[in-house]
Amino acid sequence: DEKATFEDEMDKFMDELVKNKARSIWISIPIEKSSYIEAAASLGFEFHHTKGSVLVMSKWLDTRTESRLPGYTTHYCGVGGFVLNDHDEVLLIQERNPYGGTPFWKLPGGQVEENETLEQAVIREVKEETGVDAKVEGVISFRENPHYLFKTHDLYFVFLMSCKKDENVIQKQEIEIAECEWVPCKDLPRKLSLLSP
Repeated sequence: DEKATFEDEMDKFMDELVKNKARSIWISIPIEKSSYIEAAASLGFEFHHTKGSVLVMSKWLDTRTESRLPGYTTHYCGVGGFVLNDHDEVLLIQERNPYGGTPFWKLPGGQVEENETLEQAVIREVKEETGVDAKVEGVISFRENPHYLFKTHDLYFVFLMSCKKDENVIQKQEIEIAECEWVPCKDLPRKLSLLSP
């Protein structure tokens, strides 16, 4: 039987790892092999995380110490762009389906994707949502929300960004964005009552 063979081979492999002073082992089980999960658990493997259709399990092999395996992701990370043009105007958006149902003005931005830097993420998000090509000048603010999705923390970074006169034509993303406009800095107080917290 295939599962019994997996269990025997894995047991032998772990013995070799221990002899060679390996401290841990990780295995990835695709969804089509989910019947192997029980066999792995019987060998002492524990769930670590899932991603898409793959479950990752791990086992600490060094019996002299407590497990030092890192936990899985504990934070979400988002970015927003405070984009200024040559006319001292700030780029603001309203989402088509706002959180809580009430429209409010906010900076263009979103979640950082896998293998993406914070700067790459904010440049991408501003371009996707508004069509504006903007350049990062630096970080101007960040905040932490300890009560985000699935009891995780959310880190949010706001970047000061600039764009040239010929790069500030708005082409909003129709699916997600209801409104997008350049707002003169002097008029920001008028928008504050409808600005995202």
